[in-house]
Amino acid sequence: MNLTKGQKLTVIDISDGMANTIKGEITITEVLPEPRAVRFGEKTRVALYKPRGGRKEFYLDTGRSTLVFEGWSLPIVPDFDIPRAGGSKSFCGNACLNLGAPSIDVLRDYIDNKNLNDAFTEKAIVLFVEVGSPCDGDGVLAYPDADMTRGHAVIDRIKEKAENSITA
Repeated sequence: MNLTKGQKLTVIDISDGMANTIKGEITITEVLPEPRAVRFGEKTRVALYKPRGGRKEFYLDTGRSTLVFEGWSLPIVPDFDIPRAGGSKSFCGNACLNLGAPSIDVLRDYIDNKNLNDAFTEKAIVLFVEVGSPCDGDGVLAYPDADMTRGHAVIDRIKEKAENSITA
């Protein structure tokens, strides 16, 4: 991943604490000369950044579930920013990347062609969430044919439900 000082990025990942999709708009303040493994080798520390409108610096750790995009104004958003049935806002704490976009094709295009993180391999956990849908953890698999690198109960349930509806 080629980062530069002053670069504005949008980072989307899964929260360690709540297992929900999180988004951060950041500005790179320093690129580390040598990226290093952190969190038992699951993530790589690559830079220092400041959040949009913030003054404090933080480390940017990226891993196989981290999406990194150039700029701040993206057509894809995490589930909390998607208007739900009844006008409420909520998130799915299902350890998936729950993302909304104008269409599933726009979402796939962004991930396939505009993601800067070469280490991203978790396409199997990307769920497309439609505007007005309830948050029941059953979004649409953006990459239904992607292989899982490890077991995931929510993805297994979604695939099983899809298989049962085909055979019924």
